[in-house]
Amino acid sequence: MAARVEMVIMIKLSTLGVVAAAFFTVAAVAAVAAVAADLPTAREDDPFGTPREGAGPGREALRPVPRAWIVADAGVVVDASELVVLTPDQASADEVARLAAPRDYRVLRQAALGGLGQVLLVLKIPAGRTGPEAIAEVEALSPAATAGVNHGYAMPARPDGLEALRYANAMIDWPQTGCPAYARIGLIDTAIDPDAVQGFSARVTTADFRRDPSGQAGTRHGTALAALLAGEGRLIDPKIYNAVVAGDGGDLADAAGVDDLLRALNWLAEEGVRVVNISLAGPYNKILDLGVQSAAARGLVMVAAAGNDGPSANPRFPAAFDEVVAVTAVDADAMVYRNAVRGAHIDLSAPGVDVLVPMAGAVRFVSGTSVAAPFVTAALAANPEILGPFPPRELVADLQKAARDVGERGPDETFGFGILVADGRCP
Repeated sequence: MAARVEMVIMIKLSTLGVVAAAFFTVAAVAAVAAVAADLPTAREDDPFGTPREGAGPGREALRPVPRAWIVADAGVVVDASELVVLTPDQASADEVARLAAPRDYRVLRQAALGGLGQVLLVLKIPAGRTGPEAIAEVEALSPAATAGVNHGYAMPARPDGLEALRYANAMIDWPQTGCPAYARIGLIDTAIDPDAVQGFSARVTTADFRRDPSGQAGTRHGTALAALLAGEGRLIDPKIYNAVVAGDGGDLADAAGVDDLLRALNWLAEEGVRVVNISLAGPYNKILDLGVQSAAARGLVMVAAAGNDGPSANPRFPAAFDEVVAVTAVDADAMVYRNAVRGAHIDLSAPGVDVLVPMAGAVRFVSGTSVAAPFVTAALAANPEILGPFPPRELVADLQKAARDVGERGPDETFGFGILVADGRCP
């Protein structure tokens, strides 16, 4: 199991007037064609159900995606020699390890994901076997096993074409004095630099899930997001749980593996986090599919950037999963970000083009769909009903109904239900 370091720090965020987070959407690190193996029929249940305990979903719960998406994303993983396996319990994991050993598979890492109702195994693929062959071989050992390659999910390169605009809070009609944060917020991202932000209080708890903390360096991404969520006029005294999974670079070396993402989700579930912000985006993955379903079944409300791969790109994940609120970006004129991914899965739009972020006595302006996602995360965390008996789907539906319709009338593949609106008051 990769080392995990936990710490609690106090950060102070800037008191500049309008704070909007700098977040770059994730340049998806592609998938391997192996993930197409053994995709069953999609299930048709409620993605925002009542939190429940017990074992997580198995292979029967996987949702198929078009093979063209798999082929388009084929080839890039964090480690081509690794096979990631999920089982619903320790006995099944032990059985897979026992049966795989005579076939020259070796257990590299293992983690009990109690918060998700799953057990995670990472196996070394024997020399001479391809990813598809390993998936088929290991899944044939046990009906309880779901196997997939270890896809990578990386931070983006820095966007360009920035202009000095201060429009974000006004666009969504967010209260100038900010709103209290009722729910614990999870950030699956880079680390947060406590020295780079100043002026306002927030409590941050950090756990490190990077496979190579010294190599996957950088705090720019996570720090900018903290500035959005807890700065002047944003959320008041939020409790932020920073699950560190990647470095600032947009290349494979800095990317998070799918096993890193699942361990991060598991930690957030165990810590009682309710709303999770994810700026990473990448290809469909069977292991991530089951992990997201498990997290949603245990009450996590996940918000993710739609992706910056362009309007002709295939949907990016985890945003494209039914359980996740997919957010795209618009500019001050309510025009969609030129590089935003589009599709029927888009739920909401929010400010995300040339957004101001004050950082360490200076300001910068950035663009991308991951700039937009934290606005939706903040709106959910500021709703006192987020901790009540109301199903998460009702809270998300409320935001969709209140959204300002732009583009084609009604929900569309560019803007979703429209631009997030707070009506000048806290939820």
